[in-house]
Amino acid sequence: MTTASEVIDGALSMLNLHSEIMPAEPENQAKMFNALVEMLGDWPSKNIITSIVTPNDPSDDLQEPAALRGALPTLLAVEAAPYLHVEPSATLRSRYLRYRNTLRGKFAKPIEQKLSG
Repeated sequence: MTTASEVIDGALSMLNLHSEIMPAEPENQAKMFNALVEMLGDWPSKNIITSIVTPNDPSDDLQEPAALRGALPTLLAVEAAPYLHVEPSATLRSRYLRYRNTLRGKFAKPIEQKLSG
C-alpha cells in the first residue's frame, strides 16, 4: 500500500518538481495533496469505483488496489499540472492516457439506465 505523500512525491518527480537533491516546495506539496483529494473525490461521479481511501492527511495510507499502484502518481501529475503551472511531457501524457483507460476499463461501473414506462 502507498501513502498519499508517496503518490504526491512521485507525481511531483514526474513533473520535475521534486528530487532527492531538490525536494518539492511545501506549497506545491499542499497543492498536490488538494488535487489528489479532488481527483479521488471526483471518480465516483464518473462511475469509477475503487477501494481507495480518500486521505485526510498526506501520511494516510490510500489502500489502493495493486492495479492502480503505479498509475496513481501519473494520473495525479497530469491532473494537477495546471495547478502548478507546468506542462506535462508528451511521454507523461501518453502514459496518463494508458492509465486512464486502464482505470476506466477495470473500475468504471456501467450507468444503470431507467426505463420509462
